[in-house]
Amino acid sequence: MAENTREATALVARYEAAVGQAREFMGRLRLSQAALAERLDVAPSSLSRFLSGDPQAVPEPGRTGKIEMLERIEALCNSYSIIADEPFLTPPTADSADDRYVLAHNHHLRLRNLFQRFERSDAVQGLGVVAELCAMAEFGPPAHRAAMATSTAMRLAFLAARQEAQAASPQLLTTTVERLMKLEQVALDSVEEARSAETRAVVPARISGYCGFGIAFCGLWLRDKGVIGQGRDRLLRAAASVDGITGGHWENLLLLTEELRNQASPGAATTTAAVASLIRTHRDETVRHLLRTREYPVLRRAWSTDAPDLIRWIDEAPEGA
Repeated sequence: MAENTREATALVARYEAAVGQAREFMGRLRLSQAALAERLDVAPSSLSRFLSGDPQAVPEPGRTGKIEMLERIEALCNSYSIIADEPFLTPPTADSADDRYVLAHNHHLRLRNLFQRFERSDAVQGLGVVAELCAMAEFGPPAHRAAMATSTAMRLAFLAARQEAQAASPQLLTTTVERLMKLEQVALDSVEEARSAETRAVVPARISGYCGFGIAFCGLWLRDKGVIGQGRDRLLRAAASVDGITGGHWENLLLLTEELRNQASPGAATTTAAVASLIRTHRDETVRHLLRTREYPVLRRAWSTDAPDLIRWIDEAPEGA
């Protein structure tokens, strides 16, 4: 009985703090309750009762629905507070007077700092935090939006590909897939407005490659063959493009294929065969060098049986050597 009383008291304290956090969050971002409900993926009426102090909405031991609402608010607000703690840095260039440039530059700095913070410590929390930066990229200055979306997708994808990310909840992994798809669409829709010709040239393949890499790994952790396929197909297209090597898409594709086979994942055989077909089509020396110098033991064993011609090509001396 005493234990239940302590748990109930702790839940009330968390509830009161969460209501304050949610109101502060809405104030800072100028969000309506309906917009906050959409971010939390809850019914607006449920959120309204929760924030109003309705006794029926206050979390109590055993009321899993109300506790889940509390946890969603805590996670969202904690992620935002981590982002808000990252300092805005003004770039030391003549362009720093341009507010749009400063906004984009700060976004890249925050991404880098947050990624470095979570890359080797807590990939799951990192996914939630970096995902909150997606909206900043989606509504960034038009001339910088494609680059902002691409850099956000890259960091989000690399966090999703870490082994620790398989401990993420299905909801967070599914949300990550949705965010990556949205970033891809934002980048493709805004690429023609980018100032840099180089950005306009590389963004279509690069955004699809990074998003595909992250989506496929989310599908791997979800054990969802359909999601894996959506990511794999994007990554295959990126690897086949002129940006395939410089964008790192081939390396990401081989890493994904190795991990799919290592985890005996649905879609592993299809991906292995698709990669073999792409290699046969391109016969790229840089790809051969990757396969010769990196360790892909599971992939090599599969090809030893299913694609012995590739193993011979990988191991033979390059022309002119």
